[in-house]
Parts: sequence; structure tokens; C-alpha cells
Amino acid sequence: MTPESYVKKSKVAIAKNYIAQIATAHKENKLSELFTAKELSLYAKRPRSLAARWILKECIWEYLAPETGDQEKNFCEIEILSTSLGKPLLQLSGNM
Repeated sequence: MTPESYVKKSKVAIAKNYIAQIATAHKENKLSELFTAKELSLYAKRPRSLAARWILKECIWEYLAPETGDQEKNFCEIEILSTSLGKPLLQLSGNM
């Protein structure tokens, strides 16, 4: 297996894991703990889009606030929408 194919398989596995977690959160009515109302209104029927946003939110938290524990993360303080060209548009609020 080449390094490139290994990286691609790893990315796919990570994305599938997040999509599965989105489905679980949806069943448990916990999506509102991860996404803003606007994100849910735009992307609730697109689990892959929600998973991508959640992955990006995790990365932003790790970069901006690496010292915070999991209990202190408020993912709704990070809103990720898309521009008309499909590029990510970030909005930070609260203690972010």
C-alpha cells in the first residue's frame, strides 16, 4: 500500500466514523449541541456536510483553544456555512 492510498483510506474511515456519530446524535436529538440552528436548517438532510463541519470544528478548537478539555467545548460557538461559491465561511462567537 502506498502512503497516498493509506492516507486516503484513513480519511475515508474518519469521515465514515463522523457520519455514524451524526446519525447517532440525530437519533438522540443531540444535533443542536453540535450545530447552530442555521447550520441545521441548511444541512440537516446532508450528513456528510454535517460531518465535514464537525471535523472542521474539532480542528478549530484544537488550534484556537488546545488547553480546553472536551467538557468545555461548545461547538455552537463555531458556525460553518458556505459561500455562494461553496467555500467555508466561519463565524466565531461566545468565548471562542
